[in-house]
Amino acid sequence: MPPKDTLIIEAMKLPEADRLEVAEALYQSIEGPGDPDAEQAWSDEIAHRLKSIDAGQSTLVPWDKARRQIMGADADEGTAD
Repeated sequence: MPPKDTLIIEAMKLPEADRLEVAEALYQSIEGPGDPDAEQAWSDEIAHRLKSIDAGQSTLVPWDKARRQIMGADADEGTAD
């Protein structure tokens, strides 16, 4: 059996939290270096969105409705809510 297959079989025996840690480590090893400005950009975007919500300038959508829209269920049901 190829070493890769043996590794996968052994990894699947790990508890879920450990498998997640292994998966994240493997993903990060091929993802490449992160954008050093990305964290600040996300922080700025979050602050901007929170300010918009606090000022009443944003329309919030409940998660169940947003999920239906994302999954395309509203296409069959119409958009009336």
